[in-house]
Amino acid sequence: HFRLAKFYGDLEEAGVEAVDDLAYLQDADLEKFGMPMIPRRKLMDAVGGEWRDSSAATGTTPAATGIGSAIAGGGVPRGSMAVMAAQGDGGGCGSGAAAVAPEDAVAELRRLLSEIPERIEDFCSCNGLDPGTYTALSGLPPRVALRTMGLLGKGNAFLMQGVRRPNAALHARTRAAAAAEEAVASGSAAGAAGEPYEDWPRLLEGFAEANALSQELRRNLQSLSREQALRVMGFTSGLRYVVAAERADVELEVASRINAALADEEMVPVVPRSACRPARLTRHPS
Repeated sequence: HFRLAKFYGDLEEAGVEAVDDLAYLQDADLEKFGMPMIPRRKLMDAVGGEWRDSSAATGTTPAATGIGSAIAGGGVPRGSMAVMAAQGDGGGCGSGAAAVAPEDAVAELRRLLSEIPERIEDFCSCNGLDPGTYTALSGLPPRVALRTMGLLGKGNAFLMQGVRRPNAALHARTRAAAAAEEAVASGSAAGAAGEPYEDWPRLLEGFAEANALSQELRRNLQSLSREQALRVMGFTSGLRYVVAAERADVELEVASRINAALADEEMVPVVPRSACRPARLTRHPS
């Protein structure tokens, strides 16, 4: 973590508008911002920039590879400097807007891309989809799959409520997601690249519905910060999105997750993930 929040003003003044723009900075630029030497060099390594100062410049411009080019198979397209989530200054999901530092957003996307099988498993489980759908989603380009499931950008809900023909809905989602990715790649959709878990409050609502949680627990969920909510839902903690009711008390399990998130403690899954995909779960009625 480079903790760039305190340098946002300097970065914006220097013309940095996207994560990839960091690759154009030099060590001397970051030094002027007041960034210590070791963090400067770590950041330069991460974004593919160079350590040289202005006196050693050769006149060449560093390639705008950015952090995204370092993420194999997925990439991080140009996007906003900060991920704006519907959250306050460390507050819950109804408190306003808070920024996720660019390097944290990149780390989140990198992890999300590496855990697509688990995310598809959760998506199929909470929506009662069959193994064939799991296979179909697994065959999509990674970013298209994430958009289709509602984990990248906005527009799609992870929990598909009131959908009578889920296969037809998924087909339409997939077409739209593929078109959106093509537009981003061609540069014709500036600012529409999307961020991981961009609509996390909606994910949290779906989590409560999928697990048929009590109103008390739902209120407790609303008090969580974005980071805490992602851990409780299992996206960044290795837990399942849907708690297997036949193996655990759902209310107790979710309450334990919330307490662990608030205390910043490790979360241990009640039902560990296995190498093979579990049978689909029956969705709780709304």
